[in-house]
Amino acid sequence: MWRRIKRLLENLLGKWLEKRENPRDILLQNIQELNDQVRYLNENIATVKANLTLRQREKRQLEIKLRKLKDKIVNEINANRRNNARSLAMEYHKLKELLKANEIHLEIARKAYDKSLSIKKMFVEEKNRKTKDALKAIREAERAQWQRNIANALENAESYSIDQTHDEMISKIEYQSDYDDARLQVLLDQSKQTDSNDFNRRDSAAEYILNSIENELAQNGNIESNQQAESENKD
Repeated sequence: MWRRIKRLLENLLGKWLEKRENPRDILLQNIQELNDQVRYLNENIATVKANLTLRQREKRQLEIKLRKLKDKIVNEINANRRNNARSLAMEYHKLKELLKANEIHLEIARKAYDKSLSIKKMFVEEKNRKTKDALKAIREAERAQWQRNIANALENAESYSIDQTHDEMISKIEYQSDYDDARLQVLLDQSKQTDSNDFNRRDSAAEYILNSIENELAQNGNIESNQQAESENKD
């Protein structure tokens, strides 16, 4: 009894500790956090990609403006309007400086985008490795829990073993068979005794009747003898 109470308390304490800090739940939470970080990386990559696309669009627009402005400058020079051509040249120079600055920012954006993709690739590889290890550990933990449950079931089983249960059932059947045989024998003996008693009673009754008849015959014989003796005396 005390051992059962001890096991019960240990099981309750173990379950309470498992709920407080269950490795399986912690590993699942870690996997969820890793997946959340992948989504966070995707959002950052999308932001970097948007900045790169913006710089590429600005570069195309500046190049288009520079080509058009250059054509205007050529037309002004051909028309001998040098002052206008000079003003357009100053504007062209400003656009050229903007294009250089854009190319610098574009290169930075491209490197940032490539770097973010590289970081994501390394992180995903690490996440997959950790996820694989975590799932493997969870399967091992579930297998260990299954074995623990089987061990507890075997430990708490009322029957000790299959062999003992088998022998016990055979003993019960043999006992029941012997009991039924003994019961039948008793009934048969009782029936024989009853038949013997009936026979004895019938034999006693027949003996009594026979004795009665013999006594009656004896008495009748005596009467006849007496009657014959009296008749002879009269003669």
